[in-house]
Order: sequence, then structure tokens, then C-alpha cells
Amino acid sequence: MKNLSFFCLLVLLSCNSNDAKFADKIKTDTITIVETRIDTVYLPKPNIVEDDSVQLALQKEFYVYERLPNWLFSENVMNRKLFFTEAYSFDNRMNPLYLEGDFDSDGLIDVAFPISKSKSDKKGFAIIHRKDFSIHIIGAGNNIKEGFSDDLAYSDIWNISREEKLVSSDVENPENSKTYFPKGNSLKIEMSEIGGGTFFWNGKEYVYVHQTC
Repeated sequence: MKNLSFFCLLVLLSCNSNDAKFADKIKTDTITIVETRIDTVYLPKPNIVEDDSVQLALQKEFYVYERLPNWLFSENVMNRKLFFTEAYSFDNRMNPLYLEGDFDSDGLIDVAFPISKSKSDKKGFAIIHRKDFSIHIIGAGNNIKEGFSDDLAYSDIWNISREEKLVSSDVENPENSKTYFPKGNSLKIEMSEIGGGTFFWNGKEYVYVHQTC
């Protein structure tokens, strides 16, 4: 009987020993996974304008302002107050809000966006060249070379044209049609189901080429 009790004790000790080793093994092989949450960080455009009237205008045009390329602000292009005075204001009538393209064919991406002349409410577009940050106004009360009007309110479609050859349309006098060869991207505007034309940089200014559907 003593021998049987001793044998059972050895078996129990052996099982406890194996359990301990097994437990140590589980502990040793356990991998701890740490979950890290990264929140979205919002980086606003730099506040480079100090004038109160300019700040007010920026707030009114916030929807457009927040979507323009950062280089317009980092290089102080928009700090010239051209669009924050009585002269011009942003206009969000077009979709998309702005377009990007190499309009002056210098290898840098320029930007174009719709504007409105404050006093007359005449519509047009502003194109800013990335190379020298120069601002070029098309329409909005300014006469357009080869154009029909200084008000482009009729346009409701616009896009970037990469055509290397543009032919003007003259329905009444087809023989007067002209051919142009823009070096850079062009800005095409249209009125739905009617047609329109294309603006391109000729090295000195933007020229309009009338085209129909």
C-alpha cells in the first residue's frame, strides 16, 4: 500500500512538472500585439495676409481658397491683394474649381481659376504662371485678343486642351479661318450644346481661337 501511494505521488509530481514546463513554453512563445491609432492631421495653408479686409475676403472665398495649390500662397502670389480688393473676386461657377496645366510651355504647372470683376460682375479667368508668378486676366472686363466679348459669363464648361494644332471657325467666311500651333497647354471654354473657343499663350499674351461644335 505504501508503494502504491509513493507511485501515485511520483505521477502527480511528474504531471505538475510537465505542466510547469508547458506553461513556461507558452509564456516564452507568446507574442504581444500592440495596436496604435494614428489620427488624421490637418495642415492649414499658411496665414500670410495681415490686412483685415483681405482676411474678410479670404473667409468669404474660403471654399475656393482652401482648394487652390499651396505654391500660390507659399510664394506670396495671392498676397498682392489683386483678388481681395474691389477689382476682382474668386468665382466658383465652374466645375472643377480650378485647372492646372503648363500654359506657357516652360515645364512647370500653372493654374487657372474663374474670377468676377466686382463692379460690373463680368466673368472671366485668371491664369498664374508658376515660373514668374505673373497673373494674366482673361475677360472679367478686359478685352480679349481675337475675342468677341470681355464677359465670359456664358461659359459653363472648361477643360485643358493639349492639341498641338488649333483651327479657328468662321461659319460665314470659311476662307478667313486661321491655324495656330500652341506650344503649351491651352484653356478651352464652351457653352453647353453651342460651342466656344480656346485660349493659348503666344509668348506675350493669351489669344482666343473661336471654335464651334
